[in-house]
Amino acid sequence: MFTGISEYSDLLSAYEEESMRFLNVKSLTKRDTLVGRGDAKRDFALFEEAVTGGTAGETIIWDWSGVKITTASYFAGTCILLFKRTLSGELDKFFVLFGMNENSLEELKLILNAEGLVMLVADRVHRGKIESAYPLGELEDPYRETFAKTISKHPVSASTLHRKSTSGDGPRIGKTAWINRLTNLNRVRLLRRTKVGREFVYEVPF
Repeated sequence: MFTGISEYSDLLSAYEEESMRFLNVKSLTKRDTLVGRGDAKRDFALFEEAVTGGTAGETIIWDWSGVKITTASYFAGTCILLFKRTLSGELDKFFVLFGMNENSLEELKLILNAEGLVMLVADRVHRGKIESAYPLGELEDPYRETFAKTISKHPVSASTLHRKSTSGDGPRIGKTAWINRLTNLNRVRLLRRTKVGREFVYEVPF
C-alpha cells in the first residue's frame, strides 16, 4: 500500500520507460510535405495503426522532425482526430507533439484554437527524454498556472497544492478549487491521474 506521494514518485522512472513511445511522422508517411484533407485521409490509417496496441495510458510522442510543411487541415485529419478519441475515452493514450518548425506550429495552433482544444508541445528534448513542454491552444490562465506546478515531473495532489498556497505569500486557493483544476487538466489529457491511498495524484504524462 502506498504511504504517500514520495513513495509513488519512486516508481515513476521505471513506469515511464514502459509507457512512452516516439513516432516519427516523416518516417511514418515517407514524405516531408503534409498538406490538405486529401493527404490526411490517405495517411490517417497509418497514424491509427501506429497508436494501436501498446500500454494503456501510454504517452505517444509525435515527432515532426524533418517535416517541412504541415497544414492545419492535415493536423485535423490525423493526430487531432485521434486526440479527440482520447478525450471521449475511446482511446487511452496521451499525446505530445514536438519537432515542428515555426510554420507548422502556427498551423497546429490555428486548428487547435478553431476546435477549442489544447495539446502538449515539447520545446526541449535531450537524449530521448522530454525535459519541458507547454500547453498549446485555448487554456485559461488558472489552468496554465496549475499545469506549471506539475512540470517538475513530481506528482502533486490537491492537498499538497492547497497547503503550499496557504503557507506562501501568494493568493490563497481553496482545496476544492485545486481539485477542479487538476480534474479538468486530466480531462483534457494534459495531466495523468493515479489514485494513491485516499486521494488522486497528478503528473505530466512524460
